[in-house]
Amino acid sequence: MILGYVLWLVASAGGFYLLIRVRVALLLGLALIVRDRDLLVVIDKFSFLLIGVGFVPCIVAIESSLVGMITGTELARRFVTILGIELLVFGVISVIFQLAGAPRFGVVVLAAELVSGLALVNSKRWWPRAPRQA
Repeated sequence: MILGYVLWLVASAGGFYLLIRVRVALLLGLALIVRDRDLLVVIDKFSFLLIGVGFVPCIVAIESSLVGMITGTELARRFVTILGIELLVFGVISVIFQLAGAPRFGVVVLAAELVSGLALVNSKRWWPRAPRQA
């Protein structure tokens, strides 16, 4: 159970970092479209509020998914799936950074995030199933 909380904190920290990167990616994309600075500030504040409101149920869902597990194998499978979903979202955000011309996020990092995210999300097939209890 303690391991479940530790993995929940790790997944939540990754999700919070993801929240910040989504905000930056949104600002980069909007800066290319919107020229009025005041409108951009309003859109930034409102979108960050909406993203934050969407972030809270995700944290609760991750907590209920990871903390309630009994077997270590099922806990590891769910954590790897959550990590894969986060990496896929990181990859999509990196695409936005690449389209906006941000030089610090390379194509290699983009490919690594997308491929590792897909591999981790589909890794359920590779883990051995825990025996069912009667």
